[in-house]
Amino acid sequence: MVYTSLGAFSEILRTQPEHKSMDIVITLILALILCVFSVVLVVQHRAAWERRRDQSLDLAEADFFARQYSRRIQTSAMILVVGVLIGLTQLTMRLGAWWFFGNIVLLLLTLGWIVLLALADLIVTRVHYLKLNQRIAEAQARETAVRGELENEEQEDEE
Repeated sequence: MVYTSLGAFSEILRTQPEHKSMDIVITLILALILCVFSVVLVVQHRAAWERRRDQSLDLAEADFFARQYSRRIQTSAMILVVGVLIGLTQLTMRLGAWWFFGNIVLLLLTLGWIVLLALADLIVTRVHYLKLNQRIAEAQARETAVRGELENEEQEDEE
């Protein structure tokens, strides 16, 4: 059934008039924008990583930022892949339905992977900063307790 559906789709693609050059130009411009955007993201992530490496971080912080860098670089690279796949769409339409179908499947899988990486980054970053805020609150509570003890000792010494 899939074969006949793709065969019919292939016939539709072949019987339509030649693709307008404007469609190709728009597709290539979109692909180029995504590729440039991807490269800009990689450069920004790399610069942020270099700044982080110069800071003295504890082991947990360094591990968090290393994993975050890995996820974000991978996501940026996947955006480049999406740009290339979009750019190839016009070509695959001309090659036939199977090529076009394969291109669309790869495009959807890549977009799905980007969404999963983004969700993972969102969740892990949220958990990391919740733990960090909790440690800060605990340190402030300890500081307040120590100050209270010092004030009590000072009052006792005055009496």
